[in-house]
Formats: sequence, structure tokens, C-alpha cells
Amino acid sequence: TLLAEEIGHLQHQLQLIGGIDEQITEEYHSTNERWEFLNKQSEDLHAAITSLESAIAELDNVIKERFDQAFKRINNEFNTFFRTLFRGGRAELMLIKEVVPLPGEEDEDDDEEREGPPPAREPVPNLIREGVSGGGRAHDAKLKGEKVVTGIDIKATPPGKKLQSIAMLSGGERALTSIALLCAIISNNPSPFVALDEVDAALDEAFLNS
Repeated sequence: TLLAEEIGHLQHQLQLIGGIDEQITEEYHSTNERWEFLNKQSEDLHAAITSLESAIAELDNVIKERFDQAFKRINNEFNTFFRTLFRGGRAELMLIKEVVPLPGEEDEDDDEEREGPPPAREPVPNLIREGVSGGGRAHDAKLKGEKVVTGIDIKATPPGKKLQSIAMLSGGERALTSIALLCAIISNNPSPFVALDEVDAALDEAFLNS
């Protein structure tokens, strides 16, 4: 019958193939066990990477939030102490942010956006200065890439003068501006005690007698 012929054909094929070596079976089980172990290790590594990335992102958000809050408080206190020492005027801290292009992107803007006259030092390309009010957002929208804070610029305007960089102030004015900034930082993070030695050394007679 057809069924008997089919069975005989399959038996003949099995005879041609031969029996299964016991070592092959053992090697298969050993390889499969090794693969399952490595696969489990790989899953654990991916889970750890995801957890670390989540923790890093959360920490970055906390750091940014606390930095923004501290920067705003110091900026306000800086202006207050500056006006007290100079009996008027205005002072402000400006964040310097550098545009870091993404891979494959070219720099589209090499100019700086700032208010008032240019600083005495040479301009640095791809820098944007932002106050705590978030200035320069329209210009930022044209740039691609991530902005990284690379420094802080100080703008100080004593009474009767136009807005200018601290680099254009006299030695005495710089000293008073530094004192105002130092007091602002201390007021944001008070210390048990503070000792200032020869703070008035850089002040001229005009400031000491005023």
C-alpha cells in the first residue's frame, strides 16, 4: 500500500542519515545553556542602562532647577548690594551659553547676541548671553544643537554711566562690584562667619572719601 511504501521510504532516509551522536546532544544542551545565561546577562545590562539613564536625566533636571533658582536669587541680591554700595546704578549677571552643534550639522551662526556696547575682550564665536529673563530666545530658535553654559558675564552700570561690561570699569568700581557679588553669593548660601582682609585695598581715595 501507499502508506507502507511511505514508511519504508522514510526508514530508508533515516538509515542514510545515520544515528544521532550523543556528544552532539550534549553540546547542544551546553550551548543552549550558555546562550540563555548570556541572554539573561544582556537583559540585565539593558535594564541597568535604562535605569542609569533615567537617574541621570532626573539628576540633570534637579541640578538645572536648583541652579536656575540660585542664579536668580544671587542676581537679585547682586543688584541690591550694587545699588547700596554705589548709591544707585544697576548690575546684572548674564549666562554665557555656547551652541554645541549636533553630529552632521554645520554652524549656521557665528555672531553673538548681546545688549549694549561690545566687551573689551575679543568676542567668542557661537556664544549667546542670556539673562534670567531668558533673552535671546528668538535667536536661539534659529540655531540647531544643544546650548551649554560655559561661563558668566557681569554687567555693571554705576550711576550716571551707560550700560557697560565690568572690563570697562575703573579699579575701584571693579572692587566694589566684586564686593557686591561676593555679598550676594554669601547671602544665598550663608556661612557661619566670613573674614574679608584688606577689602578696601583696591579702592582709591575718591571711593574711600565718598
